[in-house]
Amino acid sequence: MSDLIMTLAKRKEELLANKQMLEESVIKYSLPGYINKKNIRGKETYYLQFKDRYYRMTSVYLSKEKLLLCQYAFDKRAELETALKGIDEDLKLLQNIPVEPCNRAENGKILDDVIGLSARHKTLFQINYDDSQGKYIITYYGKKKKYEIPMLYVNENYHQRIAEYIQSASCIVDEAVDRMFSDEMKQGSDKQYHSFKAQTKTGIKYSYEEEDMTYLLNFYYKKRKYTIEYEPYFINEERKDSLEISRMGFYVEKFLHELKFKEEVSRYRERKQTVHTETKKS
Repeated sequence: MSDLIMTLAKRKEELLANKQMLEESVIKYSLPGYINKKNIRGKETYYLQFKDRYYRMTSVYLSKEKLLLCQYAFDKRAELETALKGIDEDLKLLQNIPVEPCNRAENGKILDDVIGLSARHKTLFQINYDDSQGKYIITYYGKKKKYEIPMLYVNENYHQRIAEYIQSASCIVDEAVDRMFSDEMKQGSDKQYHSFKAQTKTGIKYSYEEEDMTYLLNFYYKKRKYTIEYEPYFINEERKDSLEISRMGFYVEKFLHELKFKEEVSRYRERKQTVHTETKKS
């Protein structure tokens, strides 16, 4: 074998090893969908949007921390895919150079810096190797803070199982979120449910409970309880309680007005139907 062919064969081996490494790394940043920016009353709000396995459009709200993590994952994947494209173009030029199959050299921890989304709760998480503890730590992001849980045993020699390990991490996160919800429900059952009371300008009484990004408004009409969701107008520190409550009252009255209108239309149609039926009989 000539020196030129040996040099090209060595180069092809390096390219194949780098291609395998890059393909494995792409899996580590395979978040679904795209980042969608919405303008809600002049405030920019970001969501991770994608179609689930049933082809339903799903949106995951992104706080500033989650947004940075998602953007990092998308940028990293784009960078790796660009590098892969360049390697594939070089390999086409060397397709007739024979090389022996070989395994690439080990290069760091196979799950370090993984970014994923849990299957059921759609919870964003990241996996990093903690040298001080000698194991992988999964950091997952809740509504208002982040949590850490240890990863199960990982065999660093099984590069072909990276996707399976990420799926296992997804299950671990979902189970942790399940336990967290269960604990919150138990704590909530031990104490009185906390809500605030108010009334509209026309005297209709209602209560409101603050959720993560919205309010739940509860009120009665003709002995029947109604609950509607209300999205706050004054976001975070800009919110003014008196004005917010005033807007809540307006939404309650608007809902009841539409409800009464539907009832009147229903009664009108029923009366017209009755008159029409009686006329036909006579």
